Amino acid sequence: MTSLTERNEIKRYKEYKNKTKRMKKILVIGSIIMCICLVVIHIFYQMNRTYKGYTVIKSTERADSNSVTYVPYGKNFLKYSKDGATGFRANGEILWSGSYEMKNPLAVTCGDFVAIADIGGKDVYIFNGSDTGTYMKMDAPIEQISVAKQGVYAVVLKKNGEANINIYDPYNVAEQLKVSIATSTDNDGFPVAIALSNDGQKLVTSYINVQNGVLESSLNFYNFDSVGKNSVDRIVGSRPLEQQVVVDIDFLTNNTICAYTKEGFLLYNMQETPQDVASVDIKGTIRSFCRNSKYISVITEETDNVEVPYKLHVYNTNGKKILEKEITYTYDSIEMGDKEVILYSNREAHIIRLNGKEKFNCQLASSASYFFAITGTDKYLLIDGDSLKQIRLAGKEVQEK
Repeated sequence: MTSLTERNEIKRYKEYKNKTKRMKKILVIGSIIMCICLVVIHIFYQMNRTYKGYTVIKSTERADSNSVTYVPYGKNFLKYSKDGATGFRANGEILWSGSYEMKNPLAVTCGDFVAIADIGGKDVYIFNGSDTGTYMKMDAPIEQISVAKQGVYAVVLKKNGEANINIYDPYNVAEQLKVSIATSTDNDGFPVAIALSNDGQKLVTSYINVQNGVLESSLNFYNFDSVGKNSVDRIVGSRPLEQQVVVDIDFLTNNTICAYTKEGFLLYNMQETPQDVASVDIKGTIRSFCRNSKYISVITEETDNVEVPYKLHVYNTNGKKILEKEITYTYDSIEMGDKEVILYSNREAHIIRLNGKEKFNCQLASSASYFFAITGTDKYLLIDGDSLKQIRLAGKEVQEK
């Protein structure tokens, strides 16, 4: 039988062990909370930090002239000119190249495919990302072109004052012409913009006509899948747009359509037939549009405010405004990253996050021709007259190699 003293010692020992366990538990929980707080503070800091400089990670000498045009091409980039095109990675590695002779080339991309048309001419080249290209010659001058992710493309051909909209599969040797849509300028107007869906099964066209001396637009929606099989000319929907002019059209995703007007933009969802999503009117004179698959950015001119020449408006694909920000500097070009807007001029660049905070504000070390985000990374591609520079935002200084 234990004595009273022994029982008290055992009790004190158990209380000590329990207290030690509680202290360890508190220390572990406290450490976890502190780590979470540090991570949150770091994330908040990174989300609101403004970079004033950049570091050049890799620089590749340009072997072309300033007449070359550069555009984003999926996770890579495309350069093209009157005598050829090249797909390349941001580090300068060439993926493919092809040559041609065109007077007025226009390139459009979707997935791995690039379609280049000689606007006003009759030549079309399709590049699939792995060879030197497939050539097709049209039977009439080309006005516009759009391409899908498997290389199917649509063109507007001008014939004797009228227009045909043709869709081709350049890899189907037996039947390259898939669809031919004859239009009438008297009844339809003239097609000024077309957009082909990513899967090549849907097409949207914008027509312009003059009614009672007023310039107006209308949209036609085509479905070449089973949904449009029993519809006249495969038209599964139309939208007359009184006193509005649609200047361009995009499939933001395979089903989301954006039609840009001089006053704003129109959004539609078209899984099978078109459904109206939003009509957005924007106050002010629109200077620039830019978009990705999730957002539409619009720059308006603020003519009545010398200190604030522009205003940035960003909307999601439901037409909801998520950002409005005054722009107090001038710019020449606009691009979009994943969740940011890039504005740049000859020697100055700015990046604006979609939370409205400025991510980058920098006087560039060299004269910029192009400034793109590199998809899926924290890097950017800065192209000047001499080189392609892969850069990372950093600190307050510009560090050139």
